[in-house]
Amino acid sequence: MSFSFVTTNNIGKVRTLIGDIVEATAVLSDEEITALLTCNENDVYLAASDACGRLAMSAAKNGKKIKAGDYSEETFDSAKIYKDMQKAYKEKAYETPADDDTSEEFLTDFNYRGIITERALRGELD
Repeated sequence: MSFSFVTTNNIGKVRTLIGDIVEATAVLSDEEITALLTCNENDVYLAASDACGRLAMSAAKNGKKIKAGDYSEETFDSAKIYKDMQKAYKEKAYETPADDDTSEEFLTDFNYRGIITERALRGELD
């Protein structure tokens, strides 16, 4: 299993989001994360959402209910945590605006002034 953790590339970003950052305990390989990124058009949050889904399935399969006398313990909590993370990252992916300028088209003079004003407020103009 190949493992890399470079926070400046998308594989490292997905690893950071899902907490799979230690090589000795890593669950997903670089190839699996690359496949998730490819399936999600390199959207880091959608890839992290799918990765959390895979981690939740794995945790649910390995979860146990232990009972001894009055003592009982369930190890399914991590599956629920990953499912919650999956939902949160999916919502974040759809709330985050696109990085390119295709979402801001200059259609009219009024529209152009609005876009320039918004860019100035965001500090994107020189």
